[in-house]
Amino acid sequence: MPYSFCKSGTCGSVVSNTASLVVNPLTAIVTQPLASATVCSGVAQAYSVSALGGNLIYYLSNGLSTSTYINISVAGTSYRVTVTGTC
Repeated sequence: MPYSFCKSGTCGSVVSNTASLVVNPLTAIVTQPLASATVCSGVAQAYSVSALGGNLIYYLSNGLSTSTYINISVAGTSYRVTVTGTC
């Protein structure tokens, strides 16, 4: 959103150049994975995490990171996803 500033005084007034302000949303997880699931052997179970915010990075507890939506499908393993962003 563009803004300009005006200074008035006894000798007249001046207006600055236009400046833009971008407000990034707070980082928030909007899709949480299921707490747990039980499936038959050989059947995959997908867990997903998605978030809102600016410049998001998803960190998995196994040390991997990505800047996109996470979809995990690994049997017998527990993961925690931490999401960081601009705000």
